[in-house]
Amino acid sequence: MGTYTNAEGKVKNCFKIRYNREVTGLIYGEEEKERNSVIGLRYTDHSSKSTKIKYNKHAYYQFDVALQPGEAVNTLANLGLEQAPEVGFAGPSLRLDVPIPLDRLAEFSKHNNYMEVLRPGVVLAWQMRMQANGKLFIGAAGTKANYGHVEPRIDEAFAKDRHLLQLNMVNDVVPDVMSVALGRNTTGQTLTAEDLKLLIDKKIAHIAVKRRAVRPNGFITVGDAHRQKDGARIANLSINTDGGSGGVSLAPASNFMNMLAEQNRKNQKAKVTEVTEAFAAKVFHYGSSRGRA
Repeated sequence: MGTYTNAEGKVKNCFKIRYNREVTGLIYGEEEKERNSVIGLRYTDHSSKSTKIKYNKHAYYQFDVALQPGEAVNTLANLGLEQAPEVGFAGPSLRLDVPIPLDRLAEFSKHNNYMEVLRPGVVLAWQMRMQANGKLFIGAAGTKANYGHVEPRIDEAFAKDRHLLQLNMVNDVVPDVMSVALGRNTTGQTLTAEDLKLLIDKKIAHIAVKRRAVRPNGFITVGDAHRQKDGARIANLSINTDGGSGGVSLAPASNFMNMLAEQNRKNQKAKVTEVTEAFAAKVFHYGSSRGRA
C-alpha cells in the first residue's frame, strides 16, 4: 500500500499489522474538542505480557479508528461502547491431518477443494488440500447452536455429538481418506466415538469448540459508535462487526457503508452514488450498535 515520509524524514509503510496485541480500552482526549474523539488505544502485549497505551507519535491532520473486533461476545460493551443485543453461538470445528503413504501420494494429490457439505438441517463448511509434509488436511466447521452468554466446553454432550457428526460427514464424502486414517475400510460405515478418540490419540484429529456473537435480527453492526456512559457519538470511530459466517464476504459492503457514515459525520457530499440515501438510512438503522432495530 505504499510508503510515506514522516516529520523526521523517515520512510514508513502505509500499512502495518501488529500481532499479539489485544485492544482492551479506548483513550479519549481531555480537552473540550477531543473529549468525544479517540486519541489512543490501551492494549495488552501478549509477547511481553504487559499493558501499554498507544498514542500517535505525530500530529496527523486526521486520525480515524475503524473498530473491527471480530465475533467475540460483548466486545463493544467491554470497550465502554453502546452495543446492540447479541447472543453467542457455539461452533465446533474438526481438523484432520492424515498421513498419506508414499505410494499413494499421487492418488491423493487430487483431493483439493473448498465447499459446503449438506445433511438435512446441517451445513458444514469444508476445505481439503494436500500439504507439503505429505499429510492431507481437512478442516470442517459449522453445526452451531445458540449458547446465549455461556461459554461452551469441549467435554459437553453438544460438542461431542457435533464433532462425531462432522467426522461422519467427512467419511460420507471421502471414505478413502478415513480408511487410511483408521487403517480399515470405512466405506458405508457409521464411525463411533471410539474412532474419534483413536484419531485424537494419534494426533490425526484435532477438535475445538468456540463461541461467536450473532445479532438476533441477523444483521451486521456497522456505522457510528456511541459511548455507554453518556451516549455521545465518537467523532472519529466507526464499527464493523457481527458479520457471522458471511463476514469476509460482507466486508467490502460494510466498509463501503462505513465510508458513507464517515462522509456524513464530516457533512461532506457523498462521493459515491452506488446506493440511495434511503437504502443507506435503512442499513444504518438496522445495523446500529445502539440496538434500536
